[in-house]
Amino acid sequence: MSIDEKLRGDNEAMWVPTELLDYKISVGDLAFDVCPTNRNLYLSKVENVDLPPTESRFIGRAAERLYFNMYQAITDHVKDNALSKNYHRIDPWTLLHSADADLIATSIEETKKKCSSADFEATDLEALKVKLKKVLDFEAHIATSLVQNQIARMPDHRIGSFYDDLMHFSIEPTFEAEELGFSTPVKPDFIYSGKTIGDIKTGNWHEFMNLNLTAYALAYELDRHQHMDYGIIHHVKFSNTRQVPLHYHTKFQPITNELRTFFINRRDSKLEVLKNKTDPGKPNKTICEANECPFIDHCWRMK
Repeated sequence: MSIDEKLRGDNEAMWVPTELLDYKISVGDLAFDVCPTNRNLYLSKVENVDLPPTESRFIGRAAERLYFNMYQAITDHVKDNALSKNYHRIDPWTLLHSADADLIATSIEETKKKCSSADFEATDLEALKVKLKKVLDFEAHIATSLVQNQIARMPDHRIGSFYDDLMHFSIEPTFEAEELGFSTPVKPDFIYSGKTIGDIKTGNWHEFMNLNLTAYALAYELDRHQHMDYGIIHHVKFSNTRQVPLHYHTKFQPITNELRTFFINRRDSKLEVLKNKTDPGKPNKTICEANECPFIDHCWRMK
């Protein structure tokens, strides 16, 4: 059996059951797995209850945009200086810090265009700028150490190709994966070196965040006809008492058969909610609180 035939067989095993083919769900709605009964999905998609505004969504997306903008700035900087043979001028630290205010402001403005106005209005922008500055300072150290360490050990003519190998990221690629039940396009945060799917997360850690990676990996396999067995969750948590972002849960995650099975079960149960349009009921309140469900007030405190 060829690799294409095996992949096709594996993908078909993941396809949506016939009775659910008319219903689609976004990766975001699939992976925001805060409620075991899926009542959050019922409220938002069937009852059209608006999500309460929260700055956490805005902070998360602003951090993503900053990572993408820093990556592009460093990539352009290294390639321009390698092309002009000004190797001594390659300095990510100076580059990022000379443009830190602009990079942060641009990231916030780009996020504002993509987020709801309510989330933007709920965000403390000055506190957000402090958080983003911590990310920029930390990543400037890391990028400079990686690049300068390698530059010091190789011939000048190899610097451009070295950087391509080291920082081989595809930012926000898109995939078509309707057979998996997704509204498309599906857009992960990044792919590294064509072999690892990546997702950037902020805020508190939840195990259901692994579902994002699994969904993205399966969408990649369906669209690109190549295996995707590994993922990276780049988890960023901010602390007012720390001058750097914390990465306790950043990890390399194999896309296991267990995660793939979990994906199928959760996807189908959510599509059933969209199909049946009946209230699935509330779970135990402690689960809602542990998962920080945004509908806690709606479900538990309404008169």
